[in-house]
Amino acid sequence: MPLIDYGSLFAQGSLFLVFILMISNGFFSFPSSQILYITLGVFVASGKVGFIPMLIVGALGNTIGNYLLYEITHRHGEKVARQFLPIKAEMYEALKETFKEKSLLWLALGKMTPSLKVIIPLLAGIARTKRIPTFFVFLITSFIWGTAFISIGVFFGKSFSFGYYGLVMGALGLGIALYFTSLMQKKIEEMKKK
Repeated sequence: MPLIDYGSLFAQGSLFLVFILMISNGFFSFPSSQILYITLGVFVASGKVGFIPMLIVGALGNTIGNYLLYEITHRHGEKVARQFLPIKAEMYEALKETFKEKSLLWLALGKMTPSLKVIIPLLAGIARTKRIPTFFVFLITSFIWGTAFISIGVFFGKSFSFGYYGLVMGALGLGIALYFTSLMQKKIEEMKKK
């Protein structure tokens, strides 16, 4: 019997690494959560790690990273947000107004949209959404997102085509971003009329 069980050492180390990478993803949006989760799914399919531990650690890490970014923006407002998202002052005001109207719905939809999920903690912080509901939306959507992408990695493994996925997700994200931009433009026009 070997003195070191490399399989359990790998599993424990990978759990810690996934946790750190997902905090980084939640805060800095790097590395990509889709790629991380699909890669984890491939490892799960190989039997090296378990689905549930990876999902829990990944979703908690992403939630913590998102919540840290949200909290910093919530406390310091546009000053900090502009460092992450450099847009005009009118756009910030339009974003705040739009986001306040249906904040939990926007939070949930935005967190499930690849192109928008990276700015949602910033928008929630600027709009000063309530902390506890915001945390739980981050947590629930992180678990849904993680379940979906780990499952993709498990079921499709190495034969999964990132090119096709990128094309579909890019088109979907672009469509939602264009819709969101048109809402912002309407808000800006309304604010200019006042």
